[in-house]
Amino acid sequence: MSIPVYNFEEQLKIGKKGEEIMGKYHAPFYIVTKTLLAQDKQGVDFIFTSYSTEYPWKVEVKTDQKSQDTGNLFMETISKDTTNKQGWAETSQCEVFIQYRWYADEVMYFWMKDIKNNIDEWAKKYRVVAAQNTEYKTWGVLLPLKKAREFTFATRSPINHEWIERNYKTWSNQ
Repeated sequence: MSIPVYNFEEQLKIGKKGEEIMGKYHAPFYIVTKTLLAQDKQGVDFIFTSYSTEYPWKVEVKTDQKSQDTGNLFMETISKDTTNKQGWAETSQCEVFIQYRWYADEVMYFWMKDIKNNIDEWAKKYRVVAAQNTEYKTWGVLLPLKKAREFTFATRSPINHEWIERNYKTWSNQ
């Protein structure tokens, strides 16, 4: 059995599309502001400012296309093995982590502090695997969906994509 090789640019496009969908999806409930590159590199894709409290939540979005088949979420611990660069589960500076399960049509919401507080324990308990990119490997914990759900503070499903497109055609990454 050969290991699939992931193309970083292709995966980035998928991730950006997921971010766009999540930005539109949350626009009725928050002032959604796309972050600048510097914040994006720190694991903060958006600032969601509550209309009611005006609190600015730092949010990271990851788009998943495998969990419906594997039953697991990939929690990245090493982003690039050739430089031993830590993954988002260790370094993200967001407060809210959104896992957008594309094919399952589900959004899972986590407090990032819960992921950071538990990632080492999960690595001892569950499989740690590599995802092969063209020049390096990314490593992470395969967290079973059942266990992941114990740590979500909310989930939403299904996502009404037609409603999003119909009502938020003018939404833009500010």
